[in-house]
Amino acid sequence: MKKIILAAALGLACAGEGWAASALSWDRVVASKAEGCDSFTPTLAPDGNQYTGFSDCTGLTGKRKKVSLGLGRIIGGPTSPTVEDLPTPDLTYYGDGQSGEKASSALIVGSTLYMWVRNQKAGTQARLKYSSDYTKASGSDWRWAPWSLTQFGYPVFVQGAPDTYAYIVAHDSSSAYKPASQYVMMRVAQDKLLDQSAYEYFSGTAAKPAWSRSYAARQPIFTAPGECYRSGISYNQARGRYYWWQNTGDTKTTGRFRVLSGPNLWGPWTEVYYTARWDISAGERGEFPVKWMGSEPLEQPGTLYLLFSGNDQMQVRQATIAAGL
Repeated sequence: MKKIILAAALGLACAGEGWAASALSWDRVVASKAEGCDSFTPTLAPDGNQYTGFSDCTGLTGKRKKVSLGLGRIIGGPTSPTVEDLPTPDLTYYGDGQSGEKASSALIVGSTLYMWVRNQKAGTQARLKYSSDYTKASGSDWRWAPWSLTQFGYPVFVQGAPDTYAYIVAHDSSSAYKPASQYVMMRVAQDKLLDQSAYEYFSGTAAKPAWSRSYAARQPIFTAPGECYRSGISYNQARGRYYWWQNTGDTKTTGRFRVLSGPNLWGPWTEVYYTARWDISAGERGEFPVKWMGSEPLEQPGTLYLLFSGNDQMQVRQATIAAGL
């Protein structure tokens, strides 16, 4: 298990502080779907289904023309979920690698799905696109926010945060293809997601949280030199903990990633799992969907399911988190 040097002044827990050996253990893969696809962005809707972007494939069902971004639905699960394509010209893009617009994350607030669409400019920047009829089998209507997020290339919505803010975590780079050395965070009132002036940057520490409208005032919520890249972060209501899957920069090639647990988005964070090479392909992005979170309290071991894009397909693997984490 690798030791990680974090900014102690920010209250970030390192692997040697408050960390339990084998705090997260992996069970079997319980589902494999959508062969050829990656970059899944599941978010839970009021209808009980999850809606996701996907990239670089012929659809979740394999029956479409190859796209760089499309929309689909995940029904049921975590074991053997059903997947459906929801084709719409308003959210269909083409192109390989940096040349194709792709999703980095999605969030449903009320009746509206918001999606960060990355690669706005040669692999950099992201922009919000949104729809209030995203559940349609085809032809849903999508519109752009009138501004782009120029500072961050891979913003990720926090799933299931238990308040009236939407939180966005990003590795501190304008590129979706270059790792950084820290993660930063923004928040915005859920009813003002389209108002760029309403966004605030985390500017405090784990001990003294603070927020600022100034980009220059931003402070990291986690640091790891050269190892902050694409990620997925979700809240488990039953345990009162956030679980954060982090691609350390080359996960698709090596299988190297970490998982953190924390009581607050600003920390302190505890590393509960690290691997230099997983026993299967991890893919470039993963997260623990809130729909599939176990209901065990913090005092007991808990059940999690990781949805990830190993071997360029949607895979779901069961995990157990130790009591107290």
